[in-house]
Amino acid sequence: MKTDEPAVPVLEEGTGRLEAFSDGIFGVAITLLALDLKAPDLAPVTNHHLLAALLERWPEYLSVLNSFASVLLMWISHHAMFRLLRKTDVPVMLANGLLLLLVVGVPYPASVLARYMQSPAAAYGVIFYCGYFVAVNLSFNLLWLVIRYRGHRLKSGVTPAMLAPFGYLWVSAPLYLGIAVVALFSPFGAVFLTNAMWVYWGVASVKMHRPA
Repeated sequence: MKTDEPAVPVLEEGTGRLEAFSDGIFGVAITLLALDLKAPDLAPVTNHHLLAALLERWPEYLSVLNSFASVLLMWISHHAMFRLLRKTDVPVMLANGLLLLLVVGVPYPASVLARYMQSPAAAYGVIFYCGYFVAVNLSFNLLWLVIRYRGHRLKSGVTPAMLAPFGYLWVSAPLYLGIAVVALFSPFGAVFLTNAMWVYWGVASVKMHRPA
């Protein structure tokens, strides 16, 4: 007598659910960046004191802007990566989860950078910020390696030319390490270089989205 065997669960095609979850985490990270921006306490309350207090907080504005741009451009690269996927599986979800864990934590090094940028601890504040983004980049590369490890995850129309731009992901970690070294000699110069990383992420994102 023939008995029905239990069906083996198969992951469904498509990446929509994982992308929606990831988009939400990126959105949370960007939102949290702005939570540190609070109105200054004044004593006495005058136009002059308010203007001075607002201008004194420029490191906070710079830190938020810097981190916002970095997270935004990483999200664009993340979207380009998932655009090539036909389906996800547990290794992809775990690697993606590690990346999202680090992305949602970006507001913390951003807050440290803003608070200590004008202090004697500025160098180590910048080094901590750069080190955190090295970890983010390594997790990004881990996700990409997991995606490439087994080609069945990719869409059938994906060509080597479409995969090549993702090699730019490896450039970020050594660049941030170099900026960390610069911070030992010129913290403000290093902060400027972290802003210049927008150029790297921007160029990489454009190349990743460009059809081959």
